Amino acid sequence: MLQEKISHRANNGLLPTPPMPEGLGTIELSENSRRVLMRRYVRRGKDGEPIETIDEMFWRVAYHVASCEEKWDEDYLESACNYYQLLISKSPGKFSLVVY
Repeated sequence: MLQEKISHRANNGLLPTPPMPEGLGTIELSENSRRVLMRRYVRRGKDGEPIETIDEMFWRVAYHVASCEEKWDEDYLESACNYYQLLISKSPGKFSLVVY
């Protein structure tokens, strides 16, 4: 069922991303930050119009960073939610990188 939800988001050969779970929160940004993100990083459709919000963009990044944990049979959806919370908190001190 998750694959069905993911496959409809495939766009222009880009990795498909499942819908953002409800209740994850939203990021608070300055107007300038929002403009830069919308201009440079938010996915766009064939017509050039945005096909995701800024929060969905952060979810996309968090999901794909966490998806590599599937190799170790981890619940990477939970990890994706944790990464998302880390990204929207804008607190780099909360993250510790583990290198194997």
